[in-house]
Amino acid sequence: YFLNENYAPKSLSPVGLRYVYNKQKEQNFLTDALPFLENLLADASSRGVDILVLSLYRSFSEQSGLKASYKITYGLGANSFSADQGDSEHQLGTTADFTTVVVGDTFAGFDNPPDIRRR
Repeated sequence: YFLNENYAPKSLSPVGLRYVYNKQKEQNFLTDALPFLENLLADASSRGVDILVLSLYRSFSEQSGLKASYKITYGLGANSFSADQGDSEHQLGTTADFTTVVVGDTFAGFDNPPDIRRR
């Protein structure tokens, strides 16, 4: 279903900074679902897998800006990996993009990271 520019989740809460890739940007998630995300991240960490949150909730406006920047860089290829504003699950506040310290914010190599376990 399309989410218009006025839709926002009923309640968002920040994820603990220990799980966030960019410590300068607060990442918010649907409050009711946050314990499940934090359990997933804590469980991964306890098993030595260092995944971090790269992006969580994005407003209609944020998604619009992101998609526009991708279109400038990738042209129509942006449609293969980025949703239009109003069609992004990030606007629901229940979707997460993950990364690792090695992969960073480009996703390059995320499908085949050298080793995401702590040494």
